[in-house]
Amino acid sequence: MANRLRMTVDEFIQTVYTGIVHKLYNLILEYLLDGRMGSSNRKLSNDAYRLINMAFHNPYDDIRIMAFTPLPIIGIGAPTHIFLNQVAEALGTTAKLTTHAGVANAIGAITGSIVGEETVLVKPRYDNTGITSYGCHGSSVYFETEDYDEALEWAENTAAKYARDRAEAMGASNITVEINQSKNIYQDGEIELLMETVIIAKAIGNQAIVSTTV
Repeated sequence: MANRLRMTVDEFIQTVYTGIVHKLYNLILEYLLDGRMGSSNRKLSNDAYRLINMAFHNPYDDIRIMAFTPLPIIGIGAPTHIFLNQVAEALGTTAKLTTHAGVANAIGAITGSIVGEETVLVKPRYDNTGITSYGCHGSSVYFETEDYDEALEWAENTAAKYARDRAEAMGASNITVEINQSKNIYQDGEIELLMETVIIAKAIGNQAIVSTTV
């Protein structure tokens, strides 16, 4: 990959590491801003993301944007000692890394819930008369119909099935399935167009703990 990007291996590694730190930085700010800018349960605006990215890179000489939080960041998982100090420094705070932080996720995975997830997108097809049909796009299946209710029913059933199958494949038991629906609407003055309906199914189950005696 370094050769393809015309970089040295060290430059490529640094680019990847910086990208991970940037992603963590963005996710933390996105979480902190959610609900404080009238954006609860919605994505931040493109302008907000531009400001967040500028605050991380600060590429200009004549303006600087800073984003700080007084909250410390607690790290769990094996890579936290590599990345979290840099994220905390960028946010003007401190990172808390305990002795056994590297195995905290592993313990949580053993004792916690297993989640299988599937997303199905229902996309309308338009011509000059309006909507002609609906295409339903799953991760590995596709269905098309002219009836919106039929499309939604297929999307929900398919999302639930694939989510359950994934949870079962990971060893989950006592599975329950949650289905959420949201719509992306384009609005311009009096024009309102359905762009897509998003169906997300989450199958949540318990980790099966097997004990054997020799």
